[in-house]
Amino acid sequence: MTLPERRSDPVREFLNSVREAHFDRDRCLRKLQQTASQCVSLTAQVSGTPSGHGGDSHKDGAWAALADQRSQLEELYERAVRQEMEVESFISQLGQDVHRIILRLRYVDLLPWPAVQKRLEKNNIYYSDRQIYRIHGEALQEARSLWAQLHQEEGDHT
Repeated sequence: MTLPERRSDPVREFLNSVREAHFDRDRCLRKLQQTASQCVSLTAQVSGTPSGHGGDSHKDGAWAALADQRSQLEELYERAVRQEMEVESFISQLGQDVHRIILRLRYVDLLPWPAVQKRLEKNNIYYSDRQIYRIHGEALQEARSLWAQLHQEEGDHT
């Protein structure tokens, strides 16, 4: 017996893209810190060399490699941040504030459902589990309508 094929949901895929963006952003930050540390180490090695007595091609190559790595990591970091901002911007266009809140907590803040409920309660918003799931479903429906509208308008401009 085969599993039924799940229908693609571009809105959920878009909202879930923040998960990967968060991962990429955090990974890039760690790598950038490592690169900075390597630059400090390389600088300490180079500063021990009297200036003007010929360059060390190995160290020049290391500088170039670190510069390339840093540039690539910064680009990946910026791409991840832009993705988060796109999702935030999309969610902010929803009409109902409770929909925006639930989707932000779930997809931007990446909170599991119990944490969503606790965060709501912390702000004096009380819903049962079932109510939160129902509101989430309504929010996704509103998001799908908005998505279709936005992508229809894009198609009209081409």
